Amino acid sequence: MDEHKLLTGMLLIALVVTVVGTLVTVDRLSVIDGGSVLTGAISGSANLSITEDITISLPSSLVEIGSGKVAANATFAVVDTSSTVGVEDGTWANSSYNITFRNDGNEGVNVTVQSNVTRGNASGEDGLTYSFACSGDTDDCGNAFTNNTGDELDFAFKASNNEDGSCAASFLTSAFQSFHSADLDYKLCGCLSADNSNDEVATFFKMGVPDDTTGLKEATLTFTAVSSDETC
Repeated sequence: MDEHKLLTGMLLIALVVTVVGTLVTVDRLSVIDGGSVLTGAISGSANLSITEDITISLPSSLVEIGSGKVAANATFAVVDTSSTVGVEDGTWANSSYNITFRNDGNEGVNVTVQSNVTRGNASGEDGLTYSFACSGDTDDCGNAFTNNTGDELDFAFKASNNEDGSCAASFLTSAFQSFHSADLDYKLCGCLSADNSNDEVATFFKMGVPDDTTGLKEATLTFTAVSSDETC
């Protein structure tokens, strides 16, 4: 199946699979009142159309952290929307934010996510990809962390079941995965159930913010769903 992408809203893909019944006539000999006569027996079934319905939506589609700044005694802060602590070395509110992905169809789906910005220290100059923390900057934002391997300028995601059993642990990205490349699909849930009682996955984010940047930082997340090859 071709991939179908969803930003905010709903996507419906319907494929019709026709199961054709067969009409079979069987002749047989029956004994009626002591004599043999030729009778006919007929069996058959009606045509049946089965529609595969992939309907996906984002009930919660915006992560809006609000205003804050890096603490005076720190060189960077970390904002973690999955944590009750929420923020380290920064003044942003300690709130939990997520983007919720829901399977509204009748087919198990494989869900991936991509971002238009990444982790790292690139400022967008010379064709480089913006890091999330430095998007919109024209100076040397984040250069102090050129070789960072930790949280300094990280931009990462992870998933958690919003309803128990929505995505089996073996198919779920439950530990933070960094966006190393822009416009690359990263696994979110390999097998999201279509059961109405367990069909939601929440996506959380972690962002490293250096002390030499200001202004509004934005990222566009694109979720893609296709029919799963697994039994969900």
